[in-house]
Parts: sequence; C-alpha cells; structure tokens
Amino acid sequence: MNSTATTNSPGRPRATGRYAIYARKSQESEDRQVQSIDDQVRLCREMARERGHQVVRVIEEARSAKAQGTRPGYRELIGLIERGEADGVLAWHPDRLARNAVDGGWVLDLLDRGRIKGLSFVSYTFEDTPEGKFMLGMIFSQSKYYVDKLAKDVRRGLDSKRDKGQYPHRAPEGYLNNVVDKTIEADPERFPLLRQAVELVLQRVLLPSQVLAKLNGQWGYRTRRTKRSKGGPLSRTSFYDLLSSPFYYGECREKGRVYPGAHPPLISREEFEEIQRILGRPEKPKAQKHAFALTGLIRCGRCGSMITATISKGHVYYHCTNRRGDCTKAGVRAEVLEGQVRERLARLAVPAFLEPLLLGMVERFFAETYGRGRQVEESRHRALEEAQRQMQGLVSMRLRELLTDAEYLEQKQRLQEQIDGLRREIDAAEHVMEQALETAENVIHYAAWAGRAFAEGGPEERRQIAGLLGSRFVLTEGNLLLEPNPYLAPFAQDHAELAGFKPPESGPGSAKRTDAEAPVPLGCPSGTAFKLGGLIARYEEYFPPLPFGPTLPGLS
Repeated sequence: MNSTATTNSPGRPRATGRYAIYARKSQESEDRQVQSIDDQVRLCREMARERGHQVVRVIEEARSAKAQGTRPGYRELIGLIERGEADGVLAWHPDRLARNAVDGGWVLDLLDRGRIKGLSFVSYTFEDTPEGKFMLGMIFSQSKYYVDKLAKDVRRGLDSKRDKGQYPHRAPEGYLNNVVDKTIEADPERFPLLRQAVELVLQRVLLPSQVLAKLNGQWGYRTRRTKRSKGGPLSRTSFYDLLSSPFYYGECREKGRVYPGAHPPLISREEFEEIQRILGRPEKPKAQKHAFALTGLIRCGRCGSMITATISKGHVYYHCTNRRGDCTKAGVRAEVLEGQVRERLARLAVPAFLEPLLLGMVERFFAETYGRGRQVEESRHRALEEAQRQMQGLVSMRLRELLTDAEYLEQKQRLQEQIDGLRREIDAAEHVMEQALETAENVIHYAAWAGRAFAEGGPEERRQIAGLLGSRFVLTEGNLLLEPNPYLAPFAQDHAELAGFKPPESGPGSAKRTDAEAPVPLGCPSGTAFKLGGLIARYEEYFPPLPFGPTLPGLS
C-alpha cells in the first residue's frame, strides 16, 4: 500500500475541493482486465486537472476487496474523509472502492452524512441525488454478486473435476499437468526413476535414506523447473512425503473428502501399506484419546528424545519416549511439571491494570524512535514523485520523437527500477511501526493474562502459552529448563517493582492526592516499557498473539 501527499502546481485551474485518489488492483482473476494502478492514478490526475480538484493524497494498494476490513489503504481513505482532511474521492470505477456490503455501506453512509462532498469516477458518472446513490448501491451490490458468483463457479468447477477423478491442483512429483485436457499424467522422465526407487524400498535391501541418495546420486534425479524453483535433487522431505501420500496409489484426499483419482498410480494399495510398515507408520494411526498440555514441546535432557505423557493409576505422567532404547522412563507428575510452568509465568506477571499504561509508554517510545526517520521518509516520497514526473516526461519526449526507441527503453528501465526501489523502501518503513506496536501489544497482554489463561485454559491453550515462554525446552532430573524468550526479560527483571504497584484509588477525596501520595509511581513501568521497546526495535521479530480471547472468562 502506497500513500503520497500532493499539492497543486502553479498554472492549474483553481481548486474546487480537496480530493483523495484511490487506486487498487488485486492479483486475482476478478481484476485481470482492470487498468494498472499507475494508469488508474494517471487518469484520475487528469480528471482532477480538468475539473480543478486539489489532490491531497494518492493511495495505492494491491489487495482484494471481496472481504471487508482487509485493506489498510481503504481504511486510510475512510479516515481522511472522517477527519475532514479530504472532501472527495477520485477512483477509476466504484468497484475499486468496494466489492462487499460493509465497505460499500461506508461510502453510502459518508455520502448521507455529507462527509463526502464529491465522488468522481473515470469510467462511471455519479450524481449525488437519491437516484444516483441508489444506482451506486446497485453497482456495489453487483460487484459483490460478481465476486460471490465467481467463487461459486470456481468451487463448482473444482467439484466437477473431483467427480471425474481429476486432481485440481499442481501435479505432485513424478507427474505433469496436461494443459490440453486438464488432466494429470505420468512424467515420462521422472516417473520410471521413482518407480525403481519405490521397488528398492520394498525390497528392504537399503534404508529409505540410502535409496534417496542413490536416486539423486547414481541415477541423477532432478526435480522439474518451475517459476519458483530452479530444479534440483529430490529433498528428503519430498521423498518421504511421496512414500506416505495416498495420491501415489490412486486416491485423492482433500478437505476430508476421499475420491479415486484418474491418474496412473505409481504403486498399488498393498505396496503402500507395506511401505508404511517399513517406515514405522501404520496407515491408520490410533486416535489419541487424551490431550496433554506439554507434549510436543519438551525434549529429554539425557538422550534428546521427545517427552510424551501417559495416564497411570488416575495420574498423568510426563516421561521420555526412549526412542534410542537406552534412557530411563522415570515419569514426572503433570502437577509438578505444569507447576514449574506456572512459577515461570508468575515471575513475569504484571497487574492487569498496568496493561494500558505500559502499552501507552511503549507507543510513545516507538513514536520517538521511529519519528526521527520522518525526514528520510519525506525525502523518499519527494524522490518518488520526482521519478514519476520524469517518467511522464519521458513518454512525452518519445511521442515528440526527441528520443530514439533505444534511448527511451534504457531511460524507462532505469526510472522504473528507481520507482520500484523507492516504493519498496516506503512500504517497509510504513510497516515497521505497525508491526512493532502489534508485537508490544501481544507481549504486554501475555505478561498481564498468561498466568490466568494457563490455569483456566484447555490443553491446547496451555501448550501454546507455555511455548511462548521460550525455546529449547529440556526436562532433566525432573526440572524444566528452557531458553527464555527475550521479549519477556524486562518483566522478569522488574517483577518485584511491577508486582508491588497498586491501582489508583477512586472515591471521595481521591482527586486531592498529591503526586507524592499517588499510589501508582511511574518510574518502573517507564523503565520496563523502554526495555521492551528497545528489544523489539533491536530484534525486529514478531511475537504472535495469545491463543486465548473472550472464550475464557474475564479475558475479553
């Protein structure tokens, strides 16, 4: 999403209103025939010059509009109108603004409230009358109908292919997509080699890993080249996926549905089942009857195997899976192990009432930190506008035959590379602040609520909460060791001061308290906030949101 501020140039008609240009084009089939973003902006600017409109902002984004709330550029446009920073909107067509009922409703509501004083389209004439608004609403509805119908037609087409046994996706390894009759056929170069490899696995003479080495080395197997892959030796993961996929004995599975495929099978059903026994993977694994909170996270400190859990005499015990056969299986009670997790959560917990205070301080920290680069950002925007102006001038010079074809193409390529580079830099700078604040919000929310959510949540919630504590979980002699998550370090360091804070008192006379008597001093939260902000700015990583929400009591 690109957003640039613009001003009127001398000599243009007197401005009759402040307009924002909105240009959008998604990569989906719905927009294949739509003008490019650059062309949309150019045509909107020409309309603005002809009508004497002042363009105060140009917003560009490459996002689909079929789902509401997914376009930051559109939200910025609505915000400009609501704040009174723009009086009107210029766009190529109404369907650039909305392809769903909610986004279209925003435009109609702003028109009804008089917030939008002008709405102009290059390829559609809008009149601000009851009839005009009715027709605009019809166009928004028609756009939504088109999107819904397109999705339905695509689903119907995929279902039809499945009913015929056709695989409606990119052909797996060893097969090719026949672009003529839209079927899957055997790759004449790779299919025979894979068949020989499978036969070697079935003979049990070589391990599957040794068969893969022979396939890539002695037989020179190479995957096919695609737009995203240059081709190369078959990876271990791909080979084991091949040996474990029902597709290769002629069965297609998708979204819980199983249907026979029309493609030639690489192996028989019996051979597939035998391969699963060789790999130690029965075709139909036993369903897990119990869910445990900490399985899949912890390794044994002695042998490195994963820690699993079992129920014995009514109690849950965590113990080593003993994959190597030489490790003790002495178990640790679930209450003990989960108690250690609760202790770690308690050592970094902050009072819930401090959550908004800490978040506000972190926001100010980032505003100051990233605000210093505003001059650089403005310089990039000016450079982008200048490069775009030069590009327009280049076209004019070619039309007047002041440049040869070779000169024009050379200078156009240079300018386009410069424009693309500046846009990437601007996009990256805009996303840094947004992601940093999102990370800070997630970390602070975790420190405020994770302990309670771990106590009240189910096994899956508790597993995810424990996993965010750190990495490299190891169980040694009944003790849980881990590498702490660096983002949580400030809360652990300042825990004593944070835990001692008390919420401000309310009631008669509370407003008369002096700063010295106030029950919530500001020193420690500020220090914690700056430590957290510094970590996020330095690591530039993303802390995922918590796996709980309003479904747990008190966490909405």
